[in-house]
Amino acid sequence: NRTARSRTSGENRVNLPMTPSSHSLESPAIPVRFNQLQRLIRDVAEAEHLPPGWLNESIQSYTYILPPDYMERLVTLPPFGRLHVWLLSRRDVLLMKVYAMRPRDIEDIRALVPTTDELAFVAAQVTRIAMQEPEKAQDMRDFLDEWVSRG
Repeated sequence: NRTARSRTSGENRVNLPMTPSSHSLESPAIPVRFNQLQRLIRDVAEAEHLPPGWLNESIQSYTYILPPDYMERLVTLPPFGRLHVWLLSRRDVLLMKVYAMRPRDIEDIRALVPTTDELAFVAAQVTRIAMQEPEKAQDMRDFLDEWVSRG
């Protein structure tokens, strides 16, 4: 995997994973402070002539719940000029959606039509999350149990 660099060697890349400093779960990657990330995003937008808001930053709120090996599952899109984009795997997106459980996340989960293997992956991650957030982990277990029972 290639890592993010800020305007070095003629390439602009942004590595989105960051760990909120107020959270105690182990970071899955080298943490990037929010202000550093914002600067990188602005640099890329300027260099590539992208409009403001070109990058959806809401995912940053939950990246700390990703398992340590999530980068092994990243999906790489073809480059857009010098802009390189990596997407989370379906499993990791599903994990984040089950963690958030907002109404729009539940709709997204329905649209994803998760497989039994994908649900098992999420269930396995709940144990790790429970070490830091037992109440949230229980909510996730309850959600998964209800989802599976509905068939």
